[in-house]
Amino acid sequence: MPLKFRQYLRFYKKKSKCKLPSFFKSNEEEIFNPTHIANRLCEYFMNIGPDLAKSILASDKSHRSFLEGSFINSFFLQLASEQEVMEICTSFRSGTAPGYDCISMNVVKGSFNLICAPVTYIVNLSLNSGVVPQEMKLARVIPLFKSGDNSLFTNYRPISVLPVFSKFLERIVYNRLINFLNKYDILSRNQYGFRKNYSTAHALIQLYDKISSALDDKKVALGLFIDLSKAFDTVNHKNFA
Repeated sequence: MPLKFRQYLRFYKKKSKCKLPSFFKSNEEEIFNPTHIANRLCEYFMNIGPDLAKSILASDKSHRSFLEGSFINSFFLQLASEQEVMEICTSFRSGTAPGYDCISMNVVKGSFNLICAPVTYIVNLSLNSGVVPQEMKLARVIPLFKSGDNSLFTNYRPISVLPVFSKFLERIVYNRLINFLNKYDILSRNQYGFRKNYSTAHALIQLYDKISSALDDKKVALGLFIDLSKAFDTVNHKNFA
């Protein structure tokens, strides 16, 4: 893993407009060795979520309490057809970065008439067995500089680039899940992010309308904004079992 991470680090230095520095600083120590830098970045990215989670107070409130109503309908993963997989391939944007296997989207799209059947078979085999192939879980991790001192590990965030073929399985599952959620109106109407025809701008518009209404009624208007650090990385997945 450290060797692969070092290779990914070199790839990032070559392609990115924001070059990595020649050394990093940690506890007043300057690190020049590329392998040591890669290992320290890897260690930081792996531990940042769990370390932050330790400081979060436990809650006895279940995530189910945020879902309104009673949902008795079952959700199941319908198998994919070759036509559906072909349409998904067509919808993917060309020129996206390849994963650890260095297979680009351009190569896949250019040869998909030949490989559509086996890709569909693999996707359906995964849906039937409930197992995701290990190779589809391997990501090429790229350190992306945020701001501040570029020689500090804490000023970088990881970008994980999955293999192209994993995107097919991901899209198949996503389509079925989002269709189920929309069909039974399960998602909150205040969920603006990550939804088709929704935008976080809608949340600002709603807030503006409420403030305007309060001011018209000569009431006090207050707004509370919360920025959660590493929100997805600190989620306790055991609570969703």
